[in-house]
Parts: sequence; C-alpha cells; structure tokens
Amino acid sequence: MGSMFRRSGGGGGGGGGGGDQRTDGNDDDGDGEEKKDPGDDNLPPSSPPPPPDRTTPSRSSTASTPYFDAERLRFASESTLSLHSGSESTAPKYTPSWTPVDGTEFKVRCGPNYSKFGRKENSETSLYEVYCVRYFRSDRRTGSAAGIMPLPSSSGDDVGGVGYAPAVGTGGDHRPELDGTDAPDVLVVHFALPYESPNVFRQCDDGPGGECVYYLRPSRRFLDEMSGKSSDSTSSTPSPAARLFADWCSRCVVDPRMRGRFKCMALVRDIEKHNFGLLKTYNGKPVLITDSGTVVSGRHGDVRYLELTVNVHSWAFMAKKGFVSLMPKFPSMQMEVGFTIEAHTDEEMPECMLGSTVLSYISDTTGPMITPEMQEPVHGHRP
Repeated sequence: MGSMFRRSGGGGGGGGGGGDQRTDGNDDDGDGEEKKDPGDDNLPPSSPPPPPDRTTPSRSSTASTPYFDAERLRFASESTLSLHSGSESTAPKYTPSWTPVDGTEFKVRCGPNYSKFGRKENSETSLYEVYCVRYFRSDRRTGSAAGIMPLPSSSGDDVGGVGYAPAVGTGGDHRPELDGTDAPDVLVVHFALPYESPNVFRQCDDGPGGECVYYLRPSRRFLDEMSGKSSDSTSSTPSPAARLFADWCSRCVVDPRMRGRFKCMALVRDIEKHNFGLLKTYNGKPVLITDSGTVVSGRHGDVRYLELTVNVHSWAFMAKKGFVSLMPKFPSMQMEVGFTIEAHTDEEMPECMLGSTVLSYISDTTGPMITPEMQEPVHGHRP
C-alpha cells in the first residue's frame, strides 16, 4: 500500500474553511460545474469564527470512549428518519424517509484529459454506503453530531438501525481492512440548513434551521480494494477513486485545498412538476464545499469516524436565499443527495460517488428540536 494511505501525524481535530481562495466563481475547465463554495465570499473578515468545539465530558466519558446518557440515546432514536427499503417511488407520501441507492445515476468526471474534453459518465457503485440518516431542528447550529450523540449501529446488514452498546452508546464496527489508513469506519456528513431568509444588510452564519446528518460505512468493494482482496484480477491496487478518497482523508483536516475538493450533488426527482424555473439548470450539478466546510475526526471506542460539517447558513446571499426559497417545496419533493471527491488528474479518474441516498418529503417541521444543553458535546475529537 502506497505512502498516501499511511496515517498522517496530524491526528484528529478540526479543520475549517478559509484556505481556498477561488472566489471568482468561474468554470475553469468548461464543464459547467460550479467551482465556488456558496459560502466563500459571504462573511466579512470581522465575522466571528464558528463556535469552538467545547468538551464537557460526563463523569463516565474518556478520550476515546464517550458516555451518552439515556436522554441523548433517546434523541438519537427520535431524530432517525424512517428507512424506506423499497423503490423510492413507493415511499409513503408526505412522510419523511430515506431510501438507499447506489449512486450510479450521478455523472462523474472521467479521463483522459478531462480539462480539455470534459467527459463524464455514470458513476460506478459508491465506495461507501449510507446506512442511517438523522434529522433534527435547532435554534442555532450544532457544532458536531459525533460529539453529542452516538454513532448508529453499522454492523452486519443492519441499515438504518439505532442499536447502541449499553452505556457507552457507540455504534458501528471497526474495519481492520482500513488499519494503517485514515479512511474512517464511519463517515459522517452533517448539513446545517437555514430556514430563515437572509438579510442583504446583515449577513449571518447561524440561526434557526434543520440539521441533516448522513452516516456512511465502507462498502465491501472499498474494503476489498483497500486490503488488496479486490476481485478485479487486472489490478492488485485500489482504484483511482479509492486512492483519492484515502488521500483526502489523510489530508483534509490540515489541508484546506484538499478539504475543498469534497463535492455535494442534489438530483431532484420529477423536477418538471416543481416549477423550479432557472434553478432547474442546476439539478444534479456538483457544488464544492470549501469555506463552509469543517472537518473533525476521532473515535467512539475502537470505531474511527470522520465528520464533515457543511454550514449552509454561511453561504453567500443569493445561494442562501435560493435554498430557503425551495423549503416550501421540500414536503412534496424527493431528492437524491450524493457526495464525491473532485478528481483533477487522469491518475485520479474516473471519479466515483462516496455515497448517496434519496430523501423523501422533508419539511421545516421534520425531526425533534434539540436543546442548547443537548448541543453541548460530551465527547472530544481525538485521533
């Protein structure tokens, strides 16, 4: 296994945006992709930084084994969205739920010479798979989901489960195939979503909204590639996309430019019936998460996690206003959300989705309201 897969000495901790200075919003390679995080130019230099990740451990917490009390276990359960395991078209109308999908509907970059030809093709099946989605409401955004409640169970074929180890409250399984790498046992992607329209005269990076937390576990394909057990007889090394993700994991905490290669995509189903107007042209287009993204890593017991938090509150005025204007349509909408790492060179291509899922019929009343006390972390991020 190459040196890029060896765990870096930087360890855990947090990495916020601010290092990537691509602020012109131009399409550098002619593929029509948005190159600019909507939050890049939103906040003036005098704006306060995000709230610190304060840690107030309970009497039973340790650095690597957090203790989550019954109230936090209950909140985790209540915020877990219903899993709809059938076809997404049969999801119950107007009941918030999520449906697992394999990511192959998204178009991703492929070579050779992508910068010249801009060719894209459907992704292979995802490297990770979404196995649980939580959704809750807040008056002010939460710093880290992994710091306030346990990871969902990811053992076996359990998808969407809320099983927890007694007292410790940490779910998931350690994956020995990933030892010696920084690829996590659980990848957490946490969105802080604004519900209030922005004020052009007073920009704000926080406020009332919803918080959607995706939990992803490595696919068998990814584990086999990383451990050299891939069924692909033509190669004994991981695929370019697997290598790129492992490299991203090893550098994203300390390298803003690498962190800013994380891309989100949203593909609205039956978009014609929603009267999106000009917004329709952005359907399925990727958005790079640069300045609005923060990364932390740590452990719950022997389970290693990496959490990327995307603060949509901090997006630029027009992008934030556009998002809030869509909220009234969400209760009647189904939308596939996916993630990948942006490839730049032929050696990193083709891209492959990290994971994706279809969210159905979310609204601004979905999920329990989190209290300020619940938002205080009981677990500090440790390498």
